[in-house]
Amino acid sequence: MAQIYLAGPAAEVERVMAHARDLEDIGHVFTQRWWDRVTEERKLGWMTDADVPFGYMRENAIMNRQGLDRAEIMIALARLKGGMSPGTAGEVAYAVGMHHAERIERDRIKIFLVGNPLGFVWACDPAVVVVPTMADVISHLPRVPGFS
Repeated sequence: MAQIYLAGPAAEVERVMAHARDLEDIGHVFTQRWWDRVTEERKLGWMTDADVPFGYMRENAIMNRQGLDRAEIMIALARLKGGMSPGTAGEVAYAVGMHHAERIERDRIKIFLVGNPLGFVWACDPAVVVVPTMADVISHLPRVPGFS
């Protein structure tokens, strides 16, 4: 079982959640389920990040950073039309920094970027593996006994 941080565009939260279900179905777990917060935000009428109150957004930032800190693997989804959402871009940059920093107590985080990053500079870092589909990422993940 891998400890995964799944990043993606909040505007495509349904697609992120579908990938999350696929990963859970094969036995992996998430270090932060930020998409649950986005779903809650939408129910409150907060449709974009600009609608979300600062204090709530600060909680999101702290929880997301802590989720990245606990992750063994980061999977970042590019937008369907290509390119990176601002939040996902920031999370990838943070993960690249974690990868290259001295990690005393554990292995370096593995970073996958799914889709077309369209000129996103951090996609070119040697720590980042860019693949076209989630199936390509899944082929690199550890197999979990008892899951297909």
